[in-house]
Amino acid sequence: MERVCIDKVLLDPVTMNEAVARISTMLGEERDRAAHVVTMNAQFVEIAHQEERFANVLRRADLSVADGLSLVWASRCLGQFVPERVAERI
Repeated sequence: MERVCIDKVLLDPVTMNEAVARISTMLGEERDRAAHVVTMNAQFVEIAHQEERFANVLRRADLSVADGLSLVWASRCLGQFVPERVAERI
């Protein structure tokens, strides 16, 4: 699945169920390092735009989900598709 690019960051176009499944898979894998999951929001995009080191950290994530609805909308304005906001359900 190809990642969606918004400015200097990348998002995985996944639903909540797909994100949970991918994280569950990561937890079961033998790894040399901890899994790196990012819950991306508009503020992260803005900081990454200004700070290249921060952008690099975000781009190296094993999973990067849209925590903010504004990123879902931005992806669609850019002709890409992030299916939904992936955030804690209350």
